[in-house]
Amino acid sequence: MVDSWFVRLNASEPFSPEQLEWLDGYEIERYLLIKDETKAKRFAAAHIALRQILGNYLNVRPFDIEFYSNQYGKPFINGGPAFSLSRSSDGILIAISARGTIGADLERIKTVDFQSILCDICSDSELKRFSQYSYNQIDWLRFWVRKEAAVKAIGTGLQSLSDVAIPFYSKKSDYFRVTLRQNGNLKFWYLYDLDIPYGFMGSIVTNQARIVKPIKIVDIFS
Repeated sequence: MVDSWFVRLNASEPFSPEQLEWLDGYEIERYLLIKDETKAKRFAAAHIALRQILGNYLNVRPFDIEFYSNQYGKPFINGGPAFSLSRSSDGILIAISARGTIGADLERIKTVDFQSILCDICSDSELKRFSQYSYNQIDWLRFWVRKEAAVKAIGTGLQSLSDVAIPFYSKKSDYFRVTLRQNGNLKFWYLYDLDIPYGFMGSIVTNQARIVKPIKIVDIFS
């Protein structure tokens, strides 16, 4: 079972000083390195939201959660659950799965020039498909959101972009299959599009067939 939460930041001061103290030394260091005040607050708010949701999920205090990361920087908690955090503008997406691994991506709907980076992010099968059809901006953005979710699920960094082949359809679906080429072998993962309001688009990828619950829209910082 996969649970997901969408949090939107509306306030200029989205969190309290007490909530900021939930963050560990590494999170605070990253927060202080962000020079843009709005971006820094959004970073801190996202990690506070993650800690609060995981704390409720695990029945522990938010500041007691210890995060670790693999050699590529993918965060995890010893003993689980698997989780993924994505931020875009004033939106936060958090996905949690009790088993397996998971990746989530969130993007505000906007115009993006993907043509210039196609060769860097696409598999051979995707490039062939793109050369045969024309696509609009929503198609491109949904492709990118799905791709990012898949790469986050794999957890080996952006070098995996060309090893992942995902479906390229503009319409949302409850389920798609993702093809991953790893060490010469093909693996099949599961992709789900999310119904997110306020002009955002999101997807989740997991390595096990799951029932993805409807996304929860929550107001953590009121």
